Amino acid sequence: MAEKSSWEAFFDAHAPVYETNVFTKNTVREVDFLLEELSLQQGASILDVGCGTGRHSIELAKRGFAVTGLDLSSEMLARAAAAAKAASVNVNWIIRMPPGSRFPGCSIVRFACVRELSGCLASRMIRSVSLCPSCAISHEP
Repeated sequence: MAEKSSWEAFFDAHAPVYETNVFTKNTVREVDFLLEELSLQQGASILDVGCGTGRHSIELAKRGFAVTGLDLSSEMLARAAAAAKAASVNVNWIIRMPPGSRFPGCSIVRFACVRELSGCLASRMIRSVSLCPSCAISHEP
C-alpha cells in the first residue's frame, strides 16, 4: 500500500474533531444557498468533491439528490458513511479519484470555496461553474 500524503495524514488525524469546527454549524443554510444559486433539478446527480465527513452530501441526499462524495481521507469517509447510515440516506462514497473516472450528467459542487465569502461574491463564483458536456465535470471558465 502506498504511503499516505501529508494532506491525507492531516485530514485522517483531524477527522475525529472536524465536526467541532465552527464552520461546520451552518450546513442546512449553506445547502439552501447553493441549491438556490445552482438551480439544480430535483433528483439530480451531484459529485461533492472534498466531501470530508459528508455533511453537505448527506443534507443533499436527504433532499432527494443522488450524491457521490469524494475525498482523499479514509477517516473522513468512514465518519461520513456512519453519519449517512444514522441519517438513513444513501450516498456513494469514493476515496480518491480513480484515473479515468467519469461522472456523466453529474454536477460537481465544491462547497469549501464558499464558506468564508460574502453572499454576493459567493453567488458570482458559483454561477461561474458550468457543466462541461465533454467530460461531465464542472470547470471554472
